Amino acid sequence: MRASGKPPLKTTRAFSRDQLAKLAALELPGLVKTVRKLDEAFLDLGYQLLDPPIRIQLTAQPCLRCLPMRLDRWQAETDALKLTIPPDLRDRAETELEIEQIAIGGSPAIATHQVAFTPGDPPVYDHAVSVYWNDSVNELRVTAAFAGTVSSRDALTTAVTRAELEQVAVAVLDRHAQSL
Repeated sequence: MRASGKPPLKTTRAFSRDQLAKLAALELPGLVKTVRKLDEAFLDLGYQLLDPPIRIQLTAQPCLRCLPMRLDRWQAETDALKLTIPPDLRDRAETELEIEQIAIGGSPAIATHQVAFTPGDPPVYDHAVSVYWNDSVNELRVTAAFAGTVSSRDALTTAVTRAELEQVAVAVLDRHAQSL
């Protein structure tokens, strides 16, 4: 799955239910889709990629508090971004959250990478990349997370790499952003 290489299309008005329904209707080859929520101002889609096992979540909505696509502004929100990490892993010393500025077709975006692993029976873990993009009117967020089974932190980060998760997240965001 690859991105188009084009910048996301910009919007001038808040998403309508019709626009969100159009985004919800998109089919992506190789992905199994579930519409989890669609209402007047919010869309939540789930996708599943089977090989490699990646769970994908896309949300689309009018901006609530759209931060500029600048790394310094997003780094100031580190504590809020940590809320995406499962609570039982969030405050552990070995849990990592990195925030970086990326580009989608030349347009600035923000990506976070989180990885956490706690051994046990069963082990508890999280390995995900979230990509955020907004045009100050509407916002899209896509999270791609490893959805397989592993028994060690090394296995977690090699089963699906950070680069693979980011590629999937960017491609899904791009596909929806090109359909606005």
